[in-house]
Amino acid sequence: MGNKHCIVFLYTDLNKYSIHVLIATILIKKIDVDIYLTNTHNFFDSINSLLTKYDKVIIGISLMTTQLPDLLPFIRRLRKFKMLSNNRLLVIGGGPHVSGDPLGSLKSLGFDYVFVGEAEESLTEFLSSIVSGGDIVKVGGIAYIDNDKLIIRTPPQPVNLDEYPPFPAERGLFNPIEVSRGCPYACKYCQVSYIFGVVMRHRSITSILSYCRLLISRGIKDLRFISPNILAYGGDGRKLNYSSVVEFLESMSKLRSLGGRVYLGTFPSEVRPEFIDRDVVKLLKNYVDNRRVAIGAQSGSDKVLKELNRGHTVDDVINAVSILREYGFGVDVDFIVGLPIEELTDMYETLGFIKKLVSLGNVRVRLHTYLPLPGTPLAKYGIKPVPDTIKKEFMKLLGRGVVFGDWLKQEGLARRIVELMRGGVILS
Repeated sequence: MGNKHCIVFLYTDLNKYSIHVLIATILIKKIDVDIYLTNTHNFFDSINSLLTKYDKVIIGISLMTTQLPDLLPFIRRLRKFKMLSNNRLLVIGGGPHVSGDPLGSLKSLGFDYVFVGEAEESLTEFLSSIVSGGDIVKVGGIAYIDNDKLIIRTPPQPVNLDEYPPFPAERGLFNPIEVSRGCPYACKYCQVSYIFGVVMRHRSITSILSYCRLLISRGIKDLRFISPNILAYGGDGRKLNYSSVVEFLESMSKLRSLGGRVYLGTFPSEVRPEFIDRDVVKLLKNYVDNRRVAIGAQSGSDKVLKELNRGHTVDDVINAVSILREYGFGVDVDFIVGLPIEELTDMYETLGFIKKLVSLGNVRVRLHTYLPLPGTPLAKYGIKPVPDTIKKEFMKLLGRGVVFGDWLKQEGLARRIVELMRGGVILS
């Protein structure tokens, strides 16, 4: 058996976009490791087989906090399995949960090393060090335990999106194109700013068009994009850069001649309400194929919006919904319930605002239950149950078809996450 290495990614529907980016990065950097994908069902059989072929098997897990309650038994089994591998198995972790809770990921979950923040540069440097026999603890952006102390290495500079493919086309793996990364608002419940920073970065239009054409050539005609706010394209994220948005939309519209259908303002590229005005909605009507737009409201209380650092008001939401409806768009509005900073009056304000919005017609509300995510300012406050009286009102709206979402499922998930915090599994 030669001195060969492989990396095996745990591959699920929830983390596949992140895994695709990492695979593409390994390939363009020409790191001398073989790459495999597996799932929890045949995981240990796959690893046993690979241990007969490789000197070192590296297991990579990109983890979201929402996955942890269900994946925890698997991770604990993996920890025991690793102890029997004679140091030929290395378990590394990354993703939103790991970035928010590096200490818990190392101590409680048993990862050997974890990557804090974006990992394109860190992972490839880490793998190169393993292949070459270098000192992996010097890699920027990794965290590990040394003498019972958490060590976090200074991360590399934020990546230039143009230097990294959004997916590994040569492996036949595709996903929406990430066009922007980072968010200046640092909303207190959201991990995006704390993982990717508050300075927005954008993929160039030349790069976006290139990957769009590639998707179309592979028979993928529905073109979707990943952005925390698609109307922030080309700007700093706090103010609409109209000329950049015009250039983006006009460029994407040219793909229609190739059979492309452009979807903007729908998942995973929703918009912020204060970026909506008549001029930009006219552009959307002319250049996009979707006829529904998703906007993030999150609360019907201006007090709560201010405390969350949302950077917009309730009136901004009303204005956005009104303009979108005026130009023939249906609107899906996101709200979060059960925020720990809400008072009962705030909850009723949100309920009243939701009723007002859906009464306008062609407006639906997607409800989310607040989830305490490690690394965010609100996580330490736990959760606040939604009163039954308000739940009953939501259920009535659900019955009318104007409210949808996984809020009831998330309510149970939130409790399970809090239990993991109290039980010492999540430490940050």
